[in-house]
Amino acid sequence: MVSGIYPTSTVDGLRTNLLADGLFSVAMLVVAGIGGGLLWRAERRTAAPLPMRPIAGAAVIGLGVFDLFDVVVNHTLLGLHHATDGPGYYDPHWAVISLLIVAAGAYVYRTGRSEGESG
Repeated sequence: MVSGIYPTSTVDGLRTNLLADGLFSVAMLVVAGIGGGLLWRAERRTAAPLPMRPIAGAAVIGLGVFDLFDVVVNHTLLGLHHATDGPGYYDPHWAVISLLIVAAGAYVYRTGRSEGESG
């Protein structure tokens, strides 16, 4: 996560990068756990089961938006890290893929909503 700040060519730099990446991963697991718990609680309160396609589509949209935020803010604006080691040659590709993920999620969400409304 912070390979643009701390070098990966030293043991101390590797330790710092590993710690930052681990803390970020733990934080994202906590966020995902809270979201899953809220979704489970909402599901338990409804009389009818929640439609899965809109929920899955929203989750995919969230993943794409997170990736897009990562490439714009962390890669481009702050220079914390890049999609690969070295300069940010692949960062524009990462942004395009992120946009495609958002579009796929929007498609799944919309098709799920229209099926749920008609049936």
